[in-house]
Amino acid sequence: MKNYVLKIVFVLAACMSFIACEKEVDCTLEVDLLFDVSGGTEGREVTLVAPFIEDATYQWFVNDQKVTTNETASQILYTFQGQEEKFDVCVLVTKDGCEEGTKVCEVYEIENNEEQEPTEDKGDDENGNENEEDEANENGNEEDQDNGNENKACDFALNFTIEKIGDHEVKLTKTENEDPFGFVWVINGQTIDSSESIFVYNDAQDGDQYCLMMETQECPSAKEVCKTYTSETENEEEIIEEENDKEELCEVDGEVTFDVSGGTEGKEVTLIATYYEGVIYEWFVNGEAVEAGRNLFQFLHTFKGQEKNYDVCVLITPKNCGVINSFCANYEIKTDEELMQEAGNN
Repeated sequence: MKNYVLKIVFVLAACMSFIACEKEVDCTLEVDLLFDVSGGTEGREVTLVAPFIEDATYQWFVNDQKVTTNETASQILYTFQGQEEKFDVCVLVTKDGCEEGTKVCEVYEIENNEEQEPTEDKGDDENGNENEEDEANENGNEEDQDNGNENKACDFALNFTIEKIGDHEVKLTKTENEDPFGFVWVINGQTIDSSESIFVYNDAQDGDQYCLMMETQECPSAKEVCKTYTSETENEEEIIEEENDKEELCEVDGEVTFDVSGGTEGKEVTLIATYYEGVIYEWFVNGEAVEAGRNLFQFLHTFKGQEKNYDVCVLITPKNCGVINSFCANYEIKTDEELMQEAGNN
């Protein structure tokens, strides 16, 4: 009888051990960080790439500042701003079910790798001086010719359709171009981690801007086609098309809003400005520039001071016009309890 009981205990222990092992999550990750530099940007516009891992979240940092709010993107398109030549780039990858993630950092150095054609020696003039005027004219002609060739190379067919398939669900379908590589979807200024010719977006809102951007070896500056979505639109012809040759934008309307992260006592907030294409965003908190938000219409910011009130401003400058538009709002630190009370009153 005693041996029989011992056998049962042994079997139960073995089963429990097996179940525990079955549920254990392997948190060991192999993460490499790569940089894919966009042509024609002097090394400033770079796709930051980490390996895709199922059921994992990604947090991206540049010089210790978090630069993303979408934690499902294993690669992001990022524009390095400022006068620095070197930037510390990190990605923290955390698998679902793991308490700690794997953080990998690399130094990215700005390098202008644009190839320059060697100039032919024009010789000296009668006084023995180099003929700088002829050389300048030749360089200018070559530059104009290169720009002309690139413009022609970017004149390829590119388009997409928007199909409403649910209350807040749309299907974007690339058309008129069968090349399966070199394109990305951009929604409200954020690059989507998908290179599929059909992309389903399940958080569609009125005023969303959907773009299809395609870059080729002959067209390194990329061609972009954008459309603005409205939920009342039933026919594709009614969707407003906004090609790159849109009217010049100078003075814009805008506002600053705040999306507070729960469980942070009101300290962690997504700062949001009105979205426009082809503009530069510059953010300031109490008059000090916030580099992490440069060129982003929204980003996650942590208020670290002891103050309760902060003046938050954004400067929106259209690239083709240069007129600076300023919008400000006051942000007041409120605890989670105060925020819940306000929500209950409303």
